[in-house]
Amino acid sequence: MVSNQFYKMKLLALGALLVFTQGCSQKLGYIQPRQGRDTGIARIFTLGEIVENATLLGADGYLFGTGSDGQDVRNLFGYYGFSSGAYISGVSALAFDPAAKTFIDGDVRNILSMVKAGNTLYVSSNLGLYEIDLRNITVPTVRYSLPYSARLTDPSAYRFDSMVYVPSLNEVWGFRGNWRARFVAGALNINTLIWEQQPINTSCFSEYKSSSAFFQGKVFVAACNQVVVYDSNRNILVPANSASPDPLDIIRQLKAVQVVTSGNMLYVHHLAQSGNGSGFGGYSNPYSSIPTGVYVFDSNLKYVNYIDIDPLSFAVSPDNQIIFANEDNADVGAYRIPWTNSTIR
Repeated sequence: MVSNQFYKMKLLALGALLVFTQGCSQKLGYIQPRQGRDTGIARIFTLGEIVENATLLGADGYLFGTGSDGQDVRNLFGYYGFSSGAYISGVSALAFDPAAKTFIDGDVRNILSMVKAGNTLYVSSNLGLYEIDLRNITVPTVRYSLPYSARLTDPSAYRFDSMVYVPSLNEVWGFRGNWRARFVAGALNINTLIWEQQPINTSCFSEYKSSSAFFQGKVFVAACNQVVVYDSNRNILVPANSASPDPLDIIRQLKAVQVVTSGNMLYVHHLAQSGNGSGFGGYSNPYSSIPTGVYVFDSNLKYVNYIDIDPLSFAVSPDNQIIFANEDNADVGAYRIPWTNSTIR
């Protein structure tokens, strides 16, 4: 039997009122004419530097992005300060080794996933895995890459659907299909990766930029028709059973392509599916008929909001007020998050 909370969440998602809060603390990019599709929520501005084919990551006060400027064939890497709004070019990281390929290498569509771990940024692309030193954040540099630093030729092993930093272990976890790679943050080396097969699948949505998140001591992984949850302290999957907290069961059953955290909230991008489907553990999925969109959970893993948007890649400001979204590879829009309850922040 499906719990009342499932039905409440479904009804709330379907009937969510798009109420806008006042004020705007972020000043990133420039106000431009609307170019993407109509999502039903108001775009407040459009980024003016990294726009086309953007992959986005929000972390530690910055919005990181790879993409093109939409005006010529240049391919860019850079980031914005959430508080200042200033754009900082990261193209110095593209000058890794003239004899080796960079992680973009002329085509921003190569980018698969990104994660920030302390003063290090990891970028996984079709060309491999790159460790970027951010200690001098105005001049980021590539410290190590696989396969090139190890003089290997096949990059396929380092193409991760999503990556997540686990601070309690100081590890980065990279997921591809039913494999997980673990390595110490800031010390990437061919010999430091630990490969483990997992009873999940993360390789389902090639048109989307997948993502996973560390939130409230747990690792949330977008895994096709479910959100997989790891207990990071014990490094094991959290089992789905009657003893599990109900909110965690709700999150698991969303068909997730992306899982993002602002720090104190969790954002899960869900794709609607036909039929009843099967959630984690094989039980019926009550989310087969609810709309595609981004579902928001608070620090207690309680469902608190629904955002009517279907992004290819997205990030959220630390104050939970703005969602930055690449919806159609044409540009990156910034939208005021439509909180249905003005007391929720």
